[in-house]
Amino acid sequence: MNRDDPRTHPTSVALEATRDVLQQLPREQRELIILLGFYRMTRDEISALLGQPLSRIDAVFRAAVRSLRSILAPPSRPTFA
Repeated sequence: MNRDDPRTHPTSVALEATRDVLQQLPREQRELIILLGFYRMTRDEISALLGQPLSRIDAVFRAAVRSLRSILAPPSRPTFA
């Protein structure tokens, strides 16, 4: 690892990993996570911006959390009988 290479800087590596994980989410879930996490918008603000009821925003958020858990879960170890 070259200390002077910006591609190997811990922040760059973390941002790349974050981008890769977000790309695995469906578009609607990815947009919501970006608006909540990166733009720090409230659920009410997102609801108004997207013209969606708050219940829909909450449902998409719950689905996004499930998706992220699935993506980030450690691989399961095989079980032998």
